[in-house]
Amino acid sequence: MFRIMKFAAVPLGTAVLVLTLTTAALAHGMNYHLVDGTAAIGFRAAFTTGEAMCFCETEIFAPDEPESYASGLTDQEGRFFFQPDRPGEWRAVVNGGMGHRLAFAFPVDNAGHASRPQGDTGDVPLWIKAVFGLSLLANLFLGLGLFRRRP
Repeated sequence: MFRIMKFAAVPLGTAVLVLTLTTAALAHGMNYHLVDGTAAIGFRAAFTTGEAMCFCETEIFAPDEPESYASGLTDQEGRFFFQPDRPGEWRAVVNGGMGHRLAFAFPVDNAGHASRPQGDTGDVPLWIKAVFGLSLLANLFLGLGLFRRRP
């Protein structure tokens, strides 16, 4: 009985540790919210924790154009504004450095107003998070099992 508890203690303790420390990893998720101004279109780029992606390199691409239409840095609130010159599907790329990159597309109508694409919540679906978490745990236990069987 003690042997079974000893064998289960390491993987169980590791799983608890991983689950409690993963909240810090959630900061790597990014999201955006469109801000429709009177003369310009803008957005606010932020991490899933709500922290603004401030002073990040940003590029805006007009519909069907490979070269950037506008570029610059987000402000201290993670906002970036520009004036579109035509309707269509516009793209934005925000590079936060250290592997943090947010890329998204949004339609601009003839009146110059932007909207979020239908069905786009800007967040990773819950089922993907669940599958990733289960995969992480399965790989952790598999790795521990293989490590213990080494001669």
